[in-house]
Amino acid sequence: MSDEPFTGPPWAVEWTERAARDRDALPPHVRALCMDVLVEVLSARNPYVNEFSEPLRSSDPKGDHSAHFDDGRGWFEFNFIRRETEPQIVVYELFWQ
Repeated sequence: MSDEPFTGPPWAVEWTERAARDRDALPPHVRALCMDVLVEVLSARNPYVNEFSEPLRSSDPKGDHSAHFDDGRGWFEFNFIRRETEPQIVVYELFWQ
């Protein structure tokens, strides 16, 4: 156990290679909308409890989640990795239509 205190928000974020590529391909105004929602998730005390995200499976409320942006036209899927030091959010899929 580390002597460092548990880190709270804002959480670290990591993008998979595919999700980062998809993020970079978005038009600038849509990328800004996505990042606004991501900031809300990152700054929440509990990244799973905010107005933008919901669990992918109701039977696994602490598993993978999705966060929606651009009035539901886009979303990203993420998982929160709980660690004593450096907990982080991993965005593994991004979609916009």
